[in-house]
Amino acid sequence: MSILQFITGIGDGVADGPARLLNFDVDKWVHLNCGLWSDSVYETVNGALMNLENAIQMSLVTTCIHCNKRGATIRCFKNRCSSVYHLSCAVKDRCVFFKNKTVYCTVHVPKNEKDNELTTLSVSRRVYVNRDENRQVAAVMHHSDTNNLLRVGSLIFLSVGQLLPHQLQNFHTPNYIYPIGYKIIRFFWSMRRLNKRCRYICSIQDVCGRPEFRVLIQEQPEEDVELKDQTPKGVWQKIIDQITSLRRENQCLQMFPKFATGEDLFGLTEPAIVRVLESLPGIETLTDYKFKYGRNPLLELPLAINPSGAARTEPRLRNQLHWKRPHTQRTTGASVRPLFGPSLSGSATSTNSLGEMSCPYSKQFVHSKSSQYKKMKQEWRNNVYLAR
Repeated sequence: MSILQFITGIGDGVADGPARLLNFDVDKWVHLNCGLWSDSVYETVNGALMNLENAIQMSLVTTCIHCNKRGATIRCFKNRCSSVYHLSCAVKDRCVFFKNKTVYCTVHVPKNEKDNELTTLSVSRRVYVNRDENRQVAAVMHHSDTNNLLRVGSLIFLSVGQLLPHQLQNFHTPNYIYPIGYKIIRFFWSMRRLNKRCRYICSIQDVCGRPEFRVLIQEQPEEDVELKDQTPKGVWQKIIDQITSLRRENQCLQMFPKFATGEDLFGLTEPAIVRVLESLPGIETLTDYKFKYGRNPLLELPLAINPSGAARTEPRLRNQLHWKRPHTQRTTGASVRPLFGPSLSGSATSTNSLGEMSCPYSKQFVHSKSSQYKKMKQEWRNNVYLAR
């Protein structure tokens, strides 16, 4: 249902009215003319509607003067006029729309401007809502309990999977990431029935510390068949070879298997999916992986799932490192002189390479922000290297 037009109904509207629906956010739509003629919304040369989100927020508390319902966004262009309408209400109230994207109520219609009036609200050009696609993908990933799916062409993204710290090294290559539990659905040509398509459920599992690529073939009324291999190309090559043979026997249009890669069919090269995979916890620590987009702060996925739900029941990893508390800043200097008695600059006190004393009797404290900033200004020449 449209966001800005609550009374029009579900689906596209008439061209000379609310017009077609445009996608605004995940499972949210807006009628073209409802958004185009909204107050403070403007259109770019490419046809993108800007500032629509602010108009939607304002419409939640703005009442239409014609129907007394909320959701009104079209305001009379006359200064000090408080008339605000829904689009369909503005048409019913005989408001006048002009070519320069101004709207006037019947009371304030300018005179001698008849030539600039619009005779129809139909829009045949390309118009779309300027969206933050990364944020939309993040919304789908964070709200996995809903029925929203990430679909790219013939691919449906089901699960991103996870990688534990000790699995990162074996479950990636310099160009691809293979999370355990990754699952997608690919609609592709059937290898048993000519010119038919079927579902291929592709997933990645952990077998003996190495990724195993699986493809479950679902095709009615045939029985389900599952294929496995150590590489995505190997498992898909079995399918493509049968499709190629089937087409050759029936003298149909031939396939070119060398141009079909396993990673493509697994969806591991789709930009939206690559962004999600590169946002998995721990991926930023990989030194030999070539990042395409880098870690996206909008896709802050939860940490790796604990299967048992209790940390004490999980086996301790051999390569697990002890977490150390960060050291607080200490006072620096060559020695510490007490008020009474000899100085502590002898064997009881030692200074490390950073000028910090490792004396067990030295008082540890954290400097204030202002003192840290002053110290940074004084010592910047020792910490910063300038070059052309």
